[in-house]
Amino acid sequence: MSKKETKDRSKTRIGTWNIHGKLQDPLYQEMLEKDMISKKLDVCCLQETRMNTDQEIRCSKGGLIINLKSQNAENPRKRYGMGFYVTSKWMNRLEGYKWINDRICAINF
Repeated sequence: MSKKETKDRSKTRIGTWNIHGKLQDPLYQEMLEKDMISKKLDVCCLQETRMNTDQEIRCSKGGLIINLKSQNAENPRKRYGMGFYVTSKWMNRLEGYKWINDRICAINF
Protein backbone atom coordinates (compact mmCIF):
# COMPACT_ATOMS: atom_id res chain seq x y z
CA MET A 1 0.00 0.00 0.00
CA SER A 2 1.36 3.42 -0.92
CA LYS A 3 1.84 6.27 1.53
CA LYS A 4 -1.05 8.20 -0.09
CA GLU A 5 -3.41 5.21 0.27
CA THR A 6 -2.50 4.84 3.94
CA LYS A 7 -3.04 8.55 4.53
CA ASP A 8 -6.44 8.55 2.78
CA ARG A 9 -7.67 5.52 4.73
CA SER A 10 -6.96 7.11 8.10
CA LYS A 11 -9.05 10.24 7.50
CA THR A 12 -12.48 10.72 8.99
CA ARG A 13 -14.73 12.93 6.92
CA ILE A 14 -17.72 14.67 8.52
CA GLY A 15 -20.22 16.81 6.65
CA THR A 16 -23.44 18.74 7.12
CA TRP A 17 -26.47 19.04 4.87
CA ASN A 18 -29.74 20.98 5.07
CA ILE A 19 -32.08 18.58 3.29
CA HIS A 20 -35.21 20.80 3.36
CA GLY A 21 -37.61 17.98 4.24
CA LYS A 22 -36.77 15.71 1.33
CA LEU A 23 -35.73 12.85 3.60
CA GLN A 24 -39.35 11.65 3.72
CA ASP A 25 -38.99 10.37 0.13
CA PRO A 26 -37.35 6.89 -0.10
CA LEU A 27 -35.74 7.85 -3.43
CA TYR A 28 -34.12 10.84 -1.76
CA GLN A 29 -32.85 8.57 1.04
CA GLU A 30 -31.07 6.44 -1.57
CA MET A 31 -29.71 9.54 -3.31
CA LEU A 32 -28.41 10.83 0.03
CA GLU A 33 -26.52 7.58 0.62
CA LYS A 34 -25.05 7.63 -2.90
CA ASP A 35 -23.91 11.23 -2.39
CA MET A 36 -22.33 10.39 0.98
CA ILE A 37 -20.43 7.50 -0.60
CA SER A 38 -19.30 9.54 -3.62
CA LYS A 39 -18.08 12.38 -1.37
CA LYS A 40 -16.40 9.84 0.93
CA LEU A 41 -18.20 11.20 4.00
CA ASP A 42 -18.24 8.96 7.07
CA VAL A 43 -20.79 10.94 9.06
CA CYS A 44 -23.14 13.70 7.96
CA CYS A 45 -25.28 15.92 10.17
CA LEU A 46 -28.74 16.48 8.67
CA GLN A 47 -30.86 19.58 9.25
CA GLU A 48 -34.54 20.27 8.55
CA THR A 49 -35.55 16.65 8.08
CA ARG A 50 -39.17 17.70 8.73
CA MET A 51 -39.99 14.21 9.90
CA ASN A 52 -42.09 14.13 13.04
CA THR A 53 -40.89 10.74 14.29
CA ASP A 54 -37.72 9.35 15.79
CA GLN A 55 -36.51 6.63 13.47
CA GLU A 56 -33.57 4.77 12.03
CA ILE A 57 -33.61 4.06 8.30
CA ARG A 58 -31.29 1.35 6.98
CA CYS A 59 -29.99 2.14 3.51
CA SER A 60 -29.37 -0.37 0.73
CA LYS A 61 -25.56 0.06 0.85
CA GLY A 62 -25.41 -0.48 4.63
CA GLY A 63 -25.53 3.11 5.86
CA LEU A 64 -27.89 4.39 8.51
CA ILE A 65 -30.07 7.51 8.48
CA ILE A 66 -31.04 8.61 11.98
CA ASN A 67 -33.91 11.06 12.38
CA LEU A 68 -34.56 12.87 15.64
CA LYS A 69 -37.92 14.59 15.72
CA SER A 70 -38.28 18.08 17.05
CA GLN A 71 -39.89 18.52 20.42
CA ASN A 72 -41.43 21.67 18.94
CA ALA A 73 -42.92 20.32 15.71
CA GLU A 74 -45.66 22.95 15.81
CA ASN A 75 -43.09 25.41 14.51
CA PRO A 76 -45.05 27.59 12.03
CA ARG A 77 -42.08 27.72 9.66
CA LYS A 78 -41.92 23.90 9.59
CA ARG A 79 -38.13 23.92 9.91
CA TYR A 80 -37.69 21.15 12.38
CA GLY A 81 -36.09 17.77 12.74
CA MET A 82 -32.47 16.80 12.48
CA GLY A 83 -30.36 13.72 12.40
CA PHE A 84 -27.33 11.96 11.02
CA TYR A 85 -26.16 9.75 8.23
CA VAL A 86 -23.59 7.16 9.32
CA THR A 87 -21.73 5.08 6.75
CA SER A 88 -21.55 1.31 7.16
CA LYS A 89 -17.84 1.65 7.95
CA TRP A 90 -18.72 3.58 11.14
CA MET A 91 -21.76 1.55 12.24
CA ASN A 92 -19.78 -0.68 14.62
CA ARG A 93 -18.38 2.42 16.36
CA LEU A 94 -21.77 4.07 16.95
CA GLU A 95 -22.50 4.19 20.68
CA GLY A 96 -25.56 6.42 20.69
CA TYR A 97 -27.19 9.71 19.85
CA LYS A 98 -29.61 12.10 21.51
CA TRP A 99 -31.75 15.16 20.93
CA ILE A 100 -30.63 18.06 23.10
CA ASN A 101 -32.84 20.91 21.87
CA ASP A 102 -34.38 22.15 18.60
CA ARG A 103 -30.97 23.28 17.38
CA ILE A 104 -28.59 20.67 18.79
CA CYS A 105 -28.32 16.89 18.77
CA ALA A 106 -25.29 14.77 19.57
CA ILE A 107 -23.85 11.51 18.30
CA ASN A 108 -21.29 9.40 20.14
CA PHE A 109 -18.69 7.04 18.71
